[in-house]
Amino acid sequence: MLSPNELILDFISLIFILTSIILAIIIGIKSYKLYKKNKLNATKIFIWTSFSLAVAMILLTIEQLFLAVLGEEFNQLGLLFGGIATVVSGIVVVCIDAFSFNMVFTNKYKVLSIISAVFMSIPVGFHLFDQEKSVSPAGEIIFEWNPLGMPIPITPFVMYIVIIPLLLIPVLVFFYYAIKIRDQSIYKRNRSIVLGLGILFISLAYIFELVGLPVIVVFFRSFFVIGGTLIYYAMFKMKRE
Repeated sequence: MLSPNELILDFISLIFILTSIILAIIIGIKSYKLYKKNKLNATKIFIWTSFSLAVAMILLTIEQLFLAVLGEEFNQLGLLFGGIATVVSGIVVVCIDAFSFNMVFTNKYKVLSIISAVFMSIPVGFHLFDQEKSVSPAGEIIFEWNPLGMPIPITPFVMYIVIIPLLLIPVLVFFYYAIKIRDQSIYKRNRSIVLGLGILFISLAYIFELVGLPVIVVFFRSFFVIGGTLIYYAMFKMKRE
């Protein structure tokens, strides 16, 4: 059984996750309506990004329900949904990369997106096929396979060295683009900065989701909401020049 403090943390986490799901669905619906008007690839990619993020967050909620709330007898179901959530989260990361590539490197975005997908498949594969996973008393998935005797198990190590760069790439791309066009369009410059900040907050939330320390994770799950709000503002509320 969880302690009262752990239950409070789980309740706060649930609020952040549910808010993030609602926000992602709203952004997805707004993006779909926008795509029917502009038919832009960037908008279509963002539809996939938004709905994939919503699905990933729903799967995360189900995973936590099995692992942290219902108890040890449901661990296998929790691990199953955790694996599915990891696959969908990988799709989200690739979509975010593809969105930034399409916005800035339009002619090369398909090749760059394929490269991103190939790299993302590596940590996803390690997560799925690690045979030494366990569940902590707080309901977090723990990876223990460490055949090389490294300071940390190999699966988290691979996840960190691959996923963190993939998440930071779109942030750097948007900031680079903002600098590049700063004298040409104030609207595009500011929009790129806000998009970059929004993706940065979501990236930080996802990175600390990988760490798995309950107190830290609860705090950084609020970043999903902050990042989603910034992206919503940049996509639909910023006024053109």
